[in-house]
Amino acid sequence: MIPLIASYVIGGLSRGTVLYGLTTVIIQMHTDSSTVKYTLTNTITAVLSVSCLLGSLLGTILSPLIQNKFGRYQSLRIVSILTLCISLVTAPAIHWGYLFVCKLIGGFSTVLMVTAIPAIGAEVLDAKIRGTVGSLTNVSLQLSMVLSNVVQFFISSNSKFYPVSVVLPSVFAVLMIIICFMLKEPSEGGQQKVKVVNDNLMQRKYVKTVIVAVSLGMSIGATGLNPILQYSTIIFKDTFNSPKSGTIGSIITSSLSFVFSIIVIPMIKKYKRKSLFILGLNLILICQLTIIITLYLNPPKKTQNGIILGATFAFIFCYAFSSGSLFFVIMGEVFPVQVKTICVNIVMGVNLITLLITTFIFPLLKQQENYLLYVCWVILVQILIIVFIPETHNKTLEQIEMEMIPEEFRTKYVESMQVEHKDTIILPKIEGLTRDELIVANDQIETNAEL
Repeated sequence: MIPLIASYVIGGLSRGTVLYGLTTVIIQMHTDSSTVKYTLTNTITAVLSVSCLLGSLLGTILSPLIQNKFGRYQSLRIVSILTLCISLVTAPAIHWGYLFVCKLIGGFSTVLMVTAIPAIGAEVLDAKIRGTVGSLTNVSLQLSMVLSNVVQFFISSNSKFYPVSVVLPSVFAVLMIIICFMLKEPSEGGQQKVKVVNDNLMQRKYVKTVIVAVSLGMSIGATGLNPILQYSTIIFKDTFNSPKSGTIGSIITSSLSFVFSIIVIPMIKKYKRKSLFILGLNLILICQLTIIITLYLNPPKKTQNGIILGATFAFIFCYAFSSGSLFFVIMGEVFPVQVKTICVNIVMGVNLITLLITTFIFPLLKQQENYLLYVCWVILVQILIIVFIPETHNKTLEQIEMEMIPEEFRTKYVESMQVEHKDTIILPKIEGLTRDELIVANDQIETNAEL
């Protein structure tokens, strides 16, 4: 149990330090100390800024193939070793193309961690603690942002300190390797067998599942989290007019995000997930509308900056107990086991695409236009969540699966699950089946057992 819980924390830290460890400041330091001299243009900066996200997108595409080939546990070990290797070889400042490839591979390897770990945890952990443990991924991601910003603050004064930026990713990769080899895969006869099962997702019974995957994937990028945090650091720089005020602003906002993600853990354990999700998105809408109105009214600069920063801090808190934490919790538990691997990667793929879109268009539109786009997007996501995503709080995976499968397919689905998992008791405590369906399903299972 302890190694599994630790994997949530260290996996998030490993992913976060790779992702958040490449900022415009670090890119400039790499340019100044590079062996092959080149001129840093806006295009090169943009390409390097999305390198981790592009690698992550590639990882979500290949992750099902890798996990089906090696299994989740062995895949974790492989990508942890790969993360360590790529972190170490990133230390030399050679050329921006070399840095791009390294960060591309780093994004690829770490995204496999944050897709495999929630899937393993959801199938192994008790329903009462799944939410608490699942929220640790978001906590560790926020902590990694704080740590990366602190390191950047101390090394940014001298480009010769660029290699120090790879220390954190390397340390957490080593810890992740140790934890991966401590994880023990459940035995074949275990009550909840962790096995990558394949099924054709393009079936009518999985229509709702696909919609849920896309909706959940949009829930983070649709809020405009990355651009909003980026804009808050610009406000810090404009307000305080200090060379390091932007970095200090990053530390403040990331620290608040980390603290809020810890504060909301009891809320995730106590309250229903779907209700929290919807409440958080509604409050995020209020924060975004506040910023839009402030930008349109254009009050004095200090007043405007103060209101926007206040709304941003409120946004961070609302994000912490909605999209931030519940994204990883629900992603690990809501999908049917026969398509869990591919669905988790669809979620991550859609998430990365929305992040790329919102980050790319941010400098192209006016601030109020960006926030108006986020408002429309959040409303769409909220409607999809209300209509399609079931409540998962304190429910077994079997109960959740029955809610995800249309009623007309449930009996056959239960039978197919018994064929795939003969040693796993699935029927007890299943909700959503009628009495007649349960009788038919039991008869079919007994017949299969006799055969």
